[in-house]
Order: sequence, then structure tokens, then C-alpha cells
Amino acid sequence: MKTERMRFIPYEKLSKKEKKKIDMKKRGSWNGVDPVTKISKNKKIYTRKGRRNGIESFEPCFFMCLKMFPNC
Repeated sequence: MKTERMRFIPYEKLSKKEKKKIDMKKRGSWNGVDPVTKISKNKKIYTRKGRRNGIESFEPCFFMCLKMFPNC
């Protein structure tokens, strides 16, 4: 009867499957915590995007008023 002994094999020489098993054992759980850093917007900085949205919402109304009241 053969007895197999556990031999040390360097991590670099392990197969992809074996590396994956070892890596999964090492990883822990974040327990619902999102590790991405959240950055709030600086309200003093000029943003073109918000300004453009305001103008676009105004234009259709302006042209409709001109059509309805051409003598303005």
C-alpha cells in the first residue's frame, strides 16, 4: 500500500486550478462593504453638463412662444 506524502510545490509551478483554489481560500468577505472610494462633487467647480441641460430645456419653450405670439 502506497502512502502519498504532501510535498511542497512552489506557487509559481502550480496549475491554474490549484492557484485558483489557494487564492479563493485566502480571500475574505467584505460583508456588503463597497471598497471603492466615494468622492463627492465640489459644488464650486463649473460644470458644463448641468448648464447645457438647463438651456436645452428652455429652447423648445422659447420657440413655441415665438410661434404662438409672432408680434412679441
